[in-house]
Amino acid sequence: MKKVVQWLFHSFGFHITRIRKSNEVTKRTTRRTLADALEHIAKLSWEIGFEPPTVIDVGVADGTPELYRRFPKSKFLLIEPLEEFKDALKAICKQYDATYVLAAAAGQKGTTFINITPDLDGSSILKPKESYLDFKIREVPTVTIDSLVDDLGLKEPFVLKVDAQSSELHVLAGAIRTMEASEVIVLEVPLFQFVEDGPQFFDIVTFLKQKGFVVYDIVGHNYRPLDDALAEVDIVFVKEKGMFRSSHLFASPKQRERQFAKPDERFEHIPI
Repeated sequence: MKKVVQWLFHSFGFHITRIRKSNEVTKRTTRRTLADALEHIAKLSWEIGFEPPTVIDVGVADGTPELYRRFPKSKFLLIEPLEEFKDALKAICKQYDATYVLAAAAGQKGTTFINITPDLDGSSILKPKESYLDFKIREVPTVTIDSLVDDLGLKEPFVLKVDAQSSELHVLAGAIRTMEASEVIVLEVPLFQFVEDGPQFFDIVTFLKQKGFVVYDIVGHNYRPLDDALAEVDIVFVKEKGMFRSSHLFASPKQRERQFAKPDERFEHIPI
């Protein structure tokens, strides 16, 4: 009778599966947002004793609260080129041990021009391809992260987050020494060339690989309105030979034993 019922449902394009009780299968881990990824990193950091003395947030805008909450004991260096976000920067500094700099992080100290979008969030020092938008162009000072780290006497190791609207490689060009002393780098990475001569996914991943960092997590999927194609992702990079990649095993012996004994159980949640 069971096979007959299954055949009838299959003939109409349906598949029957047994409904499991909530305690039969542990919910699978799914990280979708930057907050999820940072919570995971913070949990592992606590387990392995990694407490970054300094967290650097480049392209702050209204703030990255998920970053600050995960490392509340760290000192924060906030770098933001738009004066419109000055009040937000001051508010962050009141809540956390933070210092802000109103400038664009770049490969060298000086000045540059930034293309400001009406919503501010899409502003970039690189020329956007959406020329039909009403961009305002403003000259802003530039700083290098390496120089700021030296001038402020910031302690390593670092966690570095950069959201610079496709100018991430320009930012990192001025952070070579800081990168060497970092364990975690979080970048917003585009899959299209939204700005003139802007880097894309392969360019950024290749650059970080050359600097000793590899992809650890991918979250924050942003789809473009034009055709619903994946436009940007947030990528967590870690040192290729760092503490977050100390093991290349897929599972512990205990997890594998439990997996093979109970195939229906999500073994990634079995204690190590």
